[in-house]
Amino acid sequence: MVVDIFEREEKQTKEELVTFLKDYLDKTFGKQQDFVQEDAQESGPSQLIVWTYTGEGTGGVKAELLANSFIKQKDNKVSLFTFVVPSAQFDRLQPDLDSILGSYTINSSVALGGDAATPPAQTLQVELGELETYTYDTGLFSIDAPKSWTLKDNSKPGEAILLWTDPSENGLLVVDILEKKEQQSSEQMIAFLQKFLNNSFKSEDDFSMDDPKAQSDGSQLIVWSYTASATGGTKVKLLGNSFIEQHDDKLSILTTAVPDEQFDTLKSETNKVINSYSIDASAALP
Repeated sequence: MVVDIFEREEKQTKEELVTFLKDYLDKTFGKQQDFVQEDAQESGPSQLIVWTYTGEGTGGVKAELLANSFIKQKDNKVSLFTFVVPSAQFDRLQPDLDSILGSYTINSSVALGGDAATPPAQTLQVELGELETYTYDTGLFSIDAPKSWTLKDNSKPGEAILLWTDPSENGLLVVDILEKKEQQSSEQMIAFLQKFLNNSFKSEDDFSMDDPKAQSDGSQLIVWSYTASATGGTKVKLLGNSFIEQHDDKLSILTTAVPDEQFDTLKSETNKVINSYSIDASAALP
């Protein structure tokens, strides 16, 4: 269940609210498997979009998830309210969901934490802080990752995917390793990485990639960027470095991303993380 409220002084038409909600859902969930939005419909004072996607849980179990997203405006506050449940359980849960939705109220006289029309001059500072060595459970790789960052393991059969994010959610570290038995040329690795980055970020605002650069260790680097939007309209340009390399039958992509304005300040620390990355190609994938 997600509640997102922001300020909008101008009165929005129903069509403008629907367009905003459609774009929000595409940007937030559009990359999910089998993502589909239905046509918008009125639901009391709100505009409602029902949407679905296929989610994958622990052990590779898949299930269709059904979501209802409501958008409405009250005075200068625009509210997005979303709940997501397994489709197979929706009818059983609907009375409870209706009760939750019916309890939802907005006090439009209360100000938000900041002026939505005036983003802060600086984004939250990313800090790497103390590093600690992380070793994948099969011994596939190790890396010195920031101790204070949150780790999420999105691995699936045949592919190790580990993602670290900093407390401000403006810093990112990703390791993605999969099997590729055929020896890849530099051109093939570049094409693979370009496709990977497009699939991951092409829907983001102002997404762009620089030309690839060969590295002394044989890897290929692509620098990329996009503009991220935070709640309240704050904008931050994220700058990413993605390295691709092959070790025997393992193809690896290592990615770091931080706010562009903090890149130079953090460069020496991120280089320590990057240089600590080690792969054991003889170890098993998940």
